[in-house]
Amino acid sequence: MAIPYESIIASQTFRFLVGKEKKAFTIHTALLAHHSDPLNALVNGPMSEAKDGCALLKDVDEDTFVRFAEFAYRGDYTAGDPEILLDSSQIEGGEDKADDGQPNGQDEEPAAINTLPSVDEADSLWDSFAPVRRSTKHKKKYKTVSKDVRPVYSPTQDYLVPVTAPISKKEKLWKELEGQQYSELTPDFRPRENREPCEDYTPVLLSHAQLYVFAETYQVNELSWLALHKLQQTLLMFTLYDERVGDVVELLRYTYDHTYEPSETHDPLRYLVALYAACKIEKLAGDEAFQGLLKEAGDLPNDLVAKMVERLD
Repeated sequence: MAIPYESIIASQTFRFLVGKEKKAFTIHTALLAHHSDPLNALVNGPMSEAKDGCALLKDVDEDTFVRFAEFAYRGDYTAGDPEILLDSSQIEGGEDKADDGQPNGQDEEPAAINTLPSVDEADSLWDSFAPVRRSTKHKKKYKTVSKDVRPVYSPTQDYLVPVTAPISKKEKLWKELEGQQYSELTPDFRPRENREPCEDYTPVLLSHAQLYVFAETYQVNELSWLALHKLQQTLLMFTLYDERVGDVVELLRYTYDHTYEPSETHDPLRYLVALYAACKIEKLAGDEAFQGLLKEAGDLPNDLVAKMVERLD
């Protein structure tokens, strides 16, 4: 439920000293109380911070706090910007190295489906499949097929021949990534696409992950789900050039350094980034930084193996 605007501007302001530089920011206390129980206790409770009207958040970076404040006031936030790396070693030959030139989540060119078979081929296919004839209104009628096959139809002069191509387990894993739902209330979000290998997306990816960690710390639940949604959408459109593998490694490193796994459930951020890494393991496996991250042990190798098993045929 939205808080009345009058209640916001009628409330007092609270000052936060954020980060190592202790930069001062002020926010209306009504907003803090509305979005977070821990922050409500901080600004309105019996602690000294409430009496002083000021609190120190030295472990929070300034950009993350600004994004939280933006969300508190307008219900959305602005992601970080990519950095442009102009050193020639960062961009050499990058145009041909994006996921082997294939769209995200795909390794091979799709088979052509619009080639008409010869008469002999059509007769042979007729013996293998029962024909599905056109209705008098020229509407195509299709047979029901399994969820694990892709229906492809090769038209002939008199009938349609169903041809089924199995969906690989890798594709199923990518569809699982696409299908992650975090909230029905998230604003419409279309992330900026990276088009060159010189675009360092580490600041973009980390802006969402850092905001998620902040939101989890202070129980700003709507912001947690929003940050996950935006990170998911960014990863789905992210072109993983060879030069940008390190961006994903930094996301994995930050995630596993700043989250923990509850005893009975998966942390949603860990689950999301591990799922993405499993989808892109061919690209990540040969990277030295990624190999070094795996050698640091922790929970990442276990989570990654758990998702990789689902890709085995």
